[in-house]
Amino acid sequence: MDYLAKARIAFYVEHGTDGEQLQKYRTALGNKNTTLADFKRLADEYMPKVTAVVNIEYETKRKFYYSSDTFIENFKHIPRDIPYTLNRLYKILDNRTIFLDYLTSKTLSFHKGEDADGNIIYQAWWKRLRDTKLDGIKTDEKLLRDYSYEMDKRCVQKRAINAVASSAVYDDKLDTGFIEDLSDFLSDISDNQAHKMTARLLFVDAHVEVADEVYGNLLRDYRMVKAKNEVLLRNRKKAPELL
Repeated sequence: MDYLAKARIAFYVEHGTDGEQLQKYRTALGNKNTTLADFKRLADEYMPKVTAVVNIEYETKRKFYYSSDTFIENFKHIPRDIPYTLNRLYKILDNRTIFLDYLTSKTLSFHKGEDADGNIIYQAWWKRLRDTKLDGIKTDEKLLRDYSYEMDKRCVQKRAINAVASSAVYDDKLDTGFIEDLSDFLSDISDNQAHKMTARLLFVDAHVEVADEVYGNLLRDYRMVKAKNEVLLRNRKKAPELL
């Protein structure tokens, strides 16, 4: 930052037109005894301040798009000669406005609050950022709302499944499946141990086929989730012994 003043001087020497100012700046640059404080004083006397540019970046990984696979599959993309394996990537890029709108409104935004109708009142500079014209395919705003809803719903489901797995690990049930663990989880909450076995059998018989069909994708890694939680909880249990 201290060198910035000297850079302003050097910029004017390269692009400036005032002869007197050019000579003064060339002399300052050629003098080994000119300090950074001297450069700042000389620059501030004649040169405007450097415009500050704020760079805002969002990092989205694979899981960010995982729950919107159905929407992405139905997206169109600009025709181009690309391998089939890259179609999904270009669908995301060509429809980036739908994701950018979500990121700059739901994930992180700078605003003053809401108006009487519940609409967000963005800070002026943030509104200009969101209004930036982008290339690509124009998308329907309703699609974004549907996408957001499905993504949030799937996240809630995944957290619930992870909680069931953790509860089973606490009870040292490492070889059981999701339906049995969920039945025990619900029975433990109700604290009605007398009906626990009956509730488990009825729940399994009535829901196992439906659960396998509806939650197939969510539950395909269920045993792996339990294994990971078992390692974490085992380490936590051993921690006091180490102390």
